[in-house]
Amino acid sequence: MRKLFSTLLALGLLFALPSPAAAQDSLRAAAVVNDEIISVLDVILRLRMAIVSSGLEDTPEARDRLTTPVLRSLIDESLQLQEAERLDIAVGDQEIEAGLDRLAQQNRMTRAQFLQSLRERGILEEAMREQLRAQLAWREVLSRRLAPQVDISAEDIDDAVARLRADVGRPRVRLGEIFVSFDTPAEEGQARTTASRLMDELENGAPFQPVAQQFSQSATASVGGDTGWVAVQELPPEVAEVVEQMQEGSLAGPIRAIDGYYIVALVGRRAAETIEDRIQLAEFIVPAAGEEDIQVATAEAARLAQEVRSCAQANSLAEQYAGAGTLDSQPFDALSADVRDAVSGLGIGQPSVPLQVEGGVAVYTVCLREGGGIDRQAIESNLRAERIELLARRYMRDLRRDANVEIRL
Repeated sequence: MRKLFSTLLALGLLFALPSPAAAQDSLRAAAVVNDEIISVLDVILRLRMAIVSSGLEDTPEARDRLTTPVLRSLIDESLQLQEAERLDIAVGDQEIEAGLDRLAQQNRMTRAQFLQSLRERGILEEAMREQLRAQLAWREVLSRRLAPQVDISAEDIDDAVARLRADVGRPRVRLGEIFVSFDTPAEEGQARTTASRLMDELENGAPFQPVAQQFSQSATASVGGDTGWVAVQELPPEVAEVVEQMQEGSLAGPIRAIDGYYIVALVGRRAAETIEDRIQLAEFIVPAAGEEDIQVATAEAARLAQEVRSCAQANSLAEQYAGAGTLDSQPFDALSADVRDAVSGLGIGQPSVPLQVEGGVAVYTVCLREGGGIDRQAIESNLRAERIELLARRYMRDLRRDANVEIRL
């Protein structure tokens, strides 16, 4: 696919090149990835896109500094597309069109306006489509291969909640981050060079977010490197040590961590907010005299729960059957693990699944939530994303390790 893409583009651009020799040179291999060629023209097209998208001035110095990170990105994309092909994953034209629509919306344009702006800035539409194709294919690979491996338990969420509570009152920071990884000691030099060149561009006035979107290998790249508000203690130790000394608005890096180099911009500081998280439930119980009645009681409790839309209805059922009705408000963490799991994702007026308790089968309905300082669903989503990102880095490390990559540029 990339060979055909490069050839077609080359035919369209030959007359724009200064000489036949230059045109011929653009078709030679910049790198070979498992017998697939990345041409010099591929690098030129992506370099142009990266410079314009990052808001940089297109100078020989900028092109020289960014050629290595651009080629590195193209090699990774080639490996990702090859893996998607191996898994019979194909990205359809409709998905590409939807991706272009999202990019246009992010830039507050219609698709036609967005594509016109690309042309005006010298970016070929097909180059953008190829980058989107690689991104979408890799996302589907991660969804199929890695997401099913990630299981976030109630204990994992409890541990994260405990860490959040321990961080109450501690400073929190909001960072922009750019991460450049390396898999082996032999690759560290190249990663350091890439990070240093990106740092040079930032110090020369390049805007942080577009550079992060183009070159960062962290999951935050899609949002321009924005980490959101995090406790300093949650950062890699090497980064935390530097961030502690930074002033708001300052830039630092490259910072060597265990598996890559970070560049960070300190957006702001604040103390952690006080966490208040209480819940009020209504309980009704379908009685069961013994183990032999539990199955019948569970089925009856499930049938009744389908009709519950409020705590008033739950209280009415408590009067007809058994249970305490509306309970006193209490800290969410004071609930038993089973009840916590059953009600953690429920909205006001929603009943839980039936739970076996002493004397029968109970259903709990959420009457009130107070504070909202801790969102267990958000915590679960964050933990899942973190684990998928870690697995994705290992996945890419394995693909690079097993690949035959020859750089000829």
